Amino acid sequence: MNALVMGGTKFFGRDLVRCLLEERCRVTLATRGRTVDPFGADVERVVFDRTDCAIMADAFSSRRFDIVFDQIAFEPKEIEDACRVFHGRIGHYVFTSSGSVYAPQGPRLKEEDFDPAAIRLDDGREAPFDYAEGKRRAEAALVQRATFPVAAARLSIVLGPDDPTGRFQFHVDRVRRDEPIVVPRSCGRLSFVSAAEAGRFVAWLGLQGKTGAWNGASARPRSAAEIVQRISRVCRRSPRMLEEGDKRDRSPFCYTGDDWTLDAGKARRAGFRFGGFAQWFDAMVRASPSSA
Repeated sequence: MNALVMGGTKFFGRDLVRCLLEERCRVTLATRGRTVDPFGADVERVVFDRTDCAIMADAFSSRRFDIVFDQIAFEPKEIEDACRVFHGRIGHYVFTSSGSVYAPQGPRLKEEDFDPAAIRLDDGREAPFDYAEGKRRAEAALVQRATFPVAAARLSIVLGPDDPTGRFQFHVDRVRRDEPIVVPRSCGRLSFVSAAEAGRFVAWLGLQGKTGAWNGASARPRSAAEIVQRISRVCRRSPRMLEEGDKRDRSPFCYTGDDWTLDAGKARRAGFRFGGFAQWFDAMVRASPSSA
């Protein structure tokens, strides 16, 4: 299997690449060339500019791939460019989307709750879009413009020690330093998935030839308060949770007063098994680095 990964040098993109290599895929990484990856001679590398369609076309003009994994598209134009560049050159396209595409947010969201085919791409709205709208329109462009089979991985909140947003480490550091974390009582529950499982899930969609939208999330949602309490147990500390306080002390997982959770039943019925939350979360806390 000949696979192209656009991205793949950061966060769960690395887990995706590891899974592909374990399955003996030939892997090509396409990036801007600014981030060092740990894969050595096991992968081929292409340096390209995702924002320039002509450069992108030149980078892949003589290449064909069985699967393209797109980790770095956030706008519909990026997808439209990819549809032009890869027309007639690939067998399958897997786009890393997000659970943020669902609007309104709510509990037990299923794939049919957002239909990218219903989005009008010619409605006059122009970039830049916010993250959620960018992902919605990127999915819409893929469904409406692609001439090859496509899949969208709608991931819940991905947790890992090397999360570039720092949301996970925020909680671990504050518990370890006995610092306050503001968690209003009204905060709803959220769906989470580990970085390792996110990478494995995206790889599975491609290697199994899946098409359409697929939610990715561990089975049991958690609230910000539950996250803090679990970290505290693992670290053997008493949490300092406050219902009110300074904005900078507020948990990044207090998005909404309502539950915002994904139903991953479709993936489970198709044979993908997400591990139990405690199975990976506790180990992640123990492995997270200590901040100065």
